[in-house]
Amino acid sequence: MTELPKMLQERDVGSESLVASQALWEGKISTSADIRVEGTVHGDLQTTGSIMVAPDARVDGTIQAKSIVLAGQMVGQVLCVERLELLTGSSLGGDIETGTLVVHEGAYIEANRFKMLKSELPPGR
Repeated sequence: MTELPKMLQERDVGSESLVASQALWEGKISTSADIRVEGTVHGDLQTTGSIMVAPDARVDGTIQAKSIVLAGQMVGQVLCVERLELLTGSSLGGDIETGTLVVHEGAYIEANRFKMLKSELPPGR
């Protein structure tokens, strides 16, 4: 089994918004801080930071972030500026736009639309 990334293991409550494991959030969260989902979200998550979706968590809606680590389930639209990582056991369905996609063995994707964003590399790279 793949070990969870450090950012899914650690909690620094002062620097992130948290949807707790027994919570159901309906609506929109918009912040510049990181967002950690351990419960269920029906709605939109938007941040200039990172979004972490824990193994038993679920998001139905739209998520937009600099980077996203998915260990749970997500259905909807994903816009990830830099890096989208799907861990073993995760599930993602919907429309996906990302700069980099990392898929671990045992992750599931069912994309209606998928687009890789062009990175801004210096000439000659």
